[in-house]
Amino acid sequence: MNIDKASAGLTDAPLAPVDWTMDLTQSGKHYTAEVRRAGVLMCRITSALPEYTDQAAARRELADRARIWIHEFLATRSG
Repeated sequence: MNIDKASAGLTDAPLAPVDWTMDLTQSGKHYTAEVRRAGVLMCRITSALPEYTDQAAARRELADRARIWIHEFLATRSG
């Protein structure tokens, strides 16, 4: 899943560059987002919040968190 505009407008999370993607896996109420840059795994973000009503809600939340992480990661690398 490309995360540059997946849930844009739902929060203040900055958009991610187009070469960043996120895959979501689920085990019960536990969700894991694998964040990749040009296909290379950069980080995993997990959550098991009980208020997720479905996978789409978890995907939106984790996409927002992923974009924030990407923004911070790129800011620390740019000097």
